[in-house]
Amino acid sequence: MLDRITFYKQNLIKKLGSTKNTAFLDYGCGKGDFIKLLLAAEDTRPKTIFAIDSSKTMIQGIKKNYAKEIELGLLVPKQYSNLASLKPNKFDKIVCNNVLECIDNKLDFINEFKNLLNKNGVCILSHYDFDSAIYNSQYKELTRNLIHTFADIKQSWQAHCDGQMGRKLPGLIASSFFSKTSKCETWRIVEYDFQPGNYGFLMAQLIFDIAESSFNKELLQNWLNDLELKSKNRHYYFAIDLNVTVLIL
Repeated sequence: MLDRITFYKQNLIKKLGSTKNTAFLDYGCGKGDFIKLLLAAEDTRPKTIFAIDSSKTMIQGIKKNYAKEIELGLLVPKQYSNLASLKPNKFDKIVCNNVLECIDNKLDFINEFKNLLNKNGVCILSHYDFDSAIYNSQYKELTRNLIHTFADIKQSWQAHCDGQMGRKLPGLIASSFFSKTSKCETWRIVEYDFQPGNYGFLMAQLIFDIAESSFNKELLQNWLNDLELKSKNRHYYFAIDLNVTVLIL
């Protein structure tokens, strides 16, 4: 059974339509979650998957974990920090998840996909709206502060950040080359269990790590303990918006 985070990513892939024998681009591939799903689905496996990330560490991990697929020419990992570096390659399907907030000129970035897509090609451009997250916590004011802090902070590996990127995505698309050939959706992710594999659990751990330096550690631990207790008593609730745009050339 898929964990919730993997389930959400599988649903993003489904928005692309058939991926069988396609030229596929995963831009901002990270540790390779989408790659794992694409390779596991033998009936719909792409012909070639380009795995692109600006992080040397992430690309090294892809090379280590998928050496066989790379040798067979099924997977092509590259460390690039801009879309233009991919020219003259063209793709039938593209997925770009949680990348846009890190980009300086976001509109130029979106428009660049027109140079990478084949005719009738499809791109999924998606982003969590971190500032929209809510937890059912007895520490209401603390929860608000923690979520806003997490959404607003620029982490060491980021050149740019925007915790409201998800909700701003439709506005950017409306000004882009794809304004008439795109569809924007908002998925409300809802979870009732605080456990590994769920996005609320992951986000809480990330919040804790970031907030340790500026919040009382004991209070932070009490906040986590409260979420765990609510989950055991079936009172836990987490929700966040995932904004999804389908771009078609």
